[in-house]
Amino acid sequence: LSLQYDRNPIESIKTRLKSPESIVEKMSRRGYPLTVEGIEQNLTPPAPVNQNIYQMTRAQRKASGVKALPTDLNQAVELMEADPMVAEVLGNHIYEKYVAAKRSEWHEYCTRVSRWELEAYLGKY
Repeated sequence: LSLQYDRNPIESIKTRLKSPESIVEKMSRRGYPLTVEGIEQNLTPPAPVNQNIYQMTRAQRKASGVKALPTDLNQAVELMEADPMVAEVLGNHIYEKYVAAKRSEWHEYCTRVSRWELEAYLGKY
């Protein structure tokens, strides 16, 4: 079941409500695991890290296979864009609107001066 609306009361974009079945079908066609058993059969979890990763050096984290999360919204969007599954699951229309919204949010953030920056730098220069 898929519903389409030509107008969204919040903004004028096309909105689609996808049924879980259509998402499952797409994931199945792409060969992604759909069940816990499928995940267990297709993915090998990394070895556990039984220490505080924030106290480890970069070399220790790398040797342990600890990957860092994105440090900012821009990096997160770039990583999301590099993963074709995100666009496939969300659908191109929602995916493109989401990426555009996050790019706009990042641009707005970059053009703002924070209170910390004012307090730290305004008196120095």
